[in-house]
Amino acid sequence: MRIGIDALWTLHGGSFTNLAQLLMAWRSRVSAENLEIVLFTTASGLQRLESCGAADGVEVVALGGTRAGQFSRMIAEQIKLPILLKRFKVELLFCPANMVPLATRTPCVVAFQNAAPFCRDEAGVAPTSLSDRARLACLELFMKISAQRAAGVIFISQWFQKHFHKKARIKVSKEVVIHRAADLRLSGAATRVPFRETTGVKPPYFLSVAHFYPYKCLEELVKGFLSLAKTMPASSLQLVLVGGDGYPEYRRRIEHLVDARNAREKILMTGPLPAASVERLLRECAVFVFTSNCENCPTALIEALASGAAIACSDGAVMREIAHDAVMYFNPNDPSDVNRVLARLISDPELARDLRQRARCRAQELGGVQEMAAKTLAFLTGVADTRN
Repeated sequence: MRIGIDALWTLHGGSFTNLAQLLMAWRSRVSAENLEIVLFTTASGLQRLESCGAADGVEVVALGGTRAGQFSRMIAEQIKLPILLKRFKVELLFCPANMVPLATRTPCVVAFQNAAPFCRDEAGVAPTSLSDRARLACLELFMKISAQRAAGVIFISQWFQKHFHKKARIKVSKEVVIHRAADLRLSGAATRVPFRETTGVKPPYFLSVAHFYPYKCLEELVKGFLSLAKTMPASSLQLVLVGGDGYPEYRRRIEHLVDARNAREKILMTGPLPAASVERLLRECAVFVFTSNCENCPTALIEALASGAAIACSDGAVMREIAHDAVMYFNPNDPSDVNRVLARLISDPELARDLRQRARCRAQELGGVQEMAAKTLAFLTGVADTRN
């Protein structure tokens, strides 16, 4: 069977990590199960996948000249892709990023990764610009249509599955919930990363891995940490923020806050870092802090659980479904509550040790990448079998 994968979207974040994991995990199963994978992507997308070895062993169709952006993606996906599916004799198309091509007769399975179009009333998620409102409204419409047209839908959390059905009120032909996953062992690359020399990080430190978007509540985290640091002037504690700009103006606002408190030595903003560096930081942080107030199935939180970190976590959306009792929860919109939890974890080593053990156990319950990939492939082939 020839399975196509629609990777014409901008490859970044947890969705990219998930796609790369699937491709690498499926590599060993392709010949054994008589499968062929055809990957449709952009030139820049192919470069990203090749950089981590995820494109090895698959047939790649790169659409030259396809630019990033939702409008350009829609042109490629809705006009060019249906033609290519016929040319390359694809029997089932897997669309891991929210939308399917509407003009194709090829059966499609869509995975819903983005919860934002259905959570626009949440604090920090509501779009402020006209272009953002239009983008989310367009994505919401296409996700609803895709759910109706797809032969199968993969939800990555029970929370969003319920949330989607409540908001959209659409009957789906076939659906399943498959959480994202993380590798459960420390890679050799991570053990060799000289992160202290390259980033300026000095233990003990709090760690956050998130792009600079308002719904990530990083401003509240910085305020909570600054309040804690004020009560511990002699402490060498650092707050390390790893992530890309997202909204550059939001990052600048946080930088101004840090500068106003003369806290550059205590709060490090590293920008994006390679996966091996992030893995090393996770393994050696005093506390991992997850502050987002709207997520579908957060890869960063799952990776922190798998690394055995002591975790302070926002209490909202899908977080309790993912973390259960393996973290200490706080209100992400309240800097004083962030302060309270950070102070508790850094001052109670026994509690931190207990949470690290709980995190490892919870990660085992969620399962690893191979299990997630096997479930996804089984659902895809099951849908294909019912359509034949």
